Amino acid sequence: MVEASIKPNSGTMAGAISACAKLRDLDLGERVSAYISETGLMANTFVVNALIHMYFKCGAADRAKQLFEECVDKNLELYNVELSNYVCQGMEREALAILVEMFQRGIQPGRVTMISVASAISQLGDFAFGRQCHGYVMRNGLDDWQTVGNAIIDMYANCGKQELLIAGFARNGNVDSAWELFTEMPETDVVTWSTMIKALVHGRLFYDAIELFRVMQNEGVKANKVTMTSIASACGYLGDPDLAKWIYRCIENQGIHRDLKLNKALASMFRRCGDTESAMQARDEWVSAKYLCSLFQVTGFAYAFVVGLPAAAMYS
Repeated sequence: MVEASIKPNSGTMAGAISACAKLRDLDLGERVSAYISETGLMANTFVVNALIHMYFKCGAADRAKQLFEECVDKNLELYNVELSNYVCQGMEREALAILVEMFQRGIQPGRVTMISVASAISQLGDFAFGRQCHGYVMRNGLDDWQTVGNAIIDMYANCGKQELLIAGFARNGNVDSAWELFTEMPETDVVTWSTMIKALVHGRLFYDAIELFRVMQNEGVKANKVTMTSIASACGYLGDPDLAKWIYRCIENQGIHRDLKLNKALASMFRRCGDTESAMQARDEWVSAKYLCSLFQVTGFAYAFVVGLPAAAMYS
């Protein structure tokens, strides 16, 4: 083109710069950049995007950052290029700093932005930041792309919070998605098992919840009071007295701590199954535990008052 005296435009140069990026040829990229300056071609954001991407690909992150900071006409696409390349280079903190700058400048992140942000958070394992970003995605309707949803799922998985997604699906009545996520998890613990059982109970799939509990027992995952509260609720809805007794024995044999919530669930379970005597016994234990808890709080505050401690110190 040059030898034929055909003057390239910004689209031409962006293509040439992209070729340099694919070749990872920084020297050639710099020569193309110098040509742009020498010929007085207008370096619009399209060209700047290509240059920044090229510098990152060629390992010149500092040069890319300098060019980005010198650009006065930054738009969403330019921010996306900078942010995504930071993530690819393993510079997750810098990527999240770009996100903060976007908000400060009043530039609203889009779907592409949030995919990169979710990836950065996933690598950092920053759960608190992840929840904020997920909230932004939901509030702004950015979750209708499957790639965005997958990025959010990966983020929670790498933050060790898969159970939140299962619980979220259950609250929205999407038990199938909760089950699909649960079955695809490479590793599970008592929290994820309990969350899935609770999701099945929430979806009124009581037999499925009981069956999953049996599988959980066979897998050697020890249940806790949260698990058994959901199982007691499922059994109560089924009204099976034999199943209720089996569940009670499981709690006793495994030494599971029976807190107020579990005792209340057991009382309700036995009542629904027509076992009035066992229901009354469980209810009495629940009332006694509740009374002792209240007594502890009263005496605890009294003790704190006597010795001159702040009341909150009793529970710190």
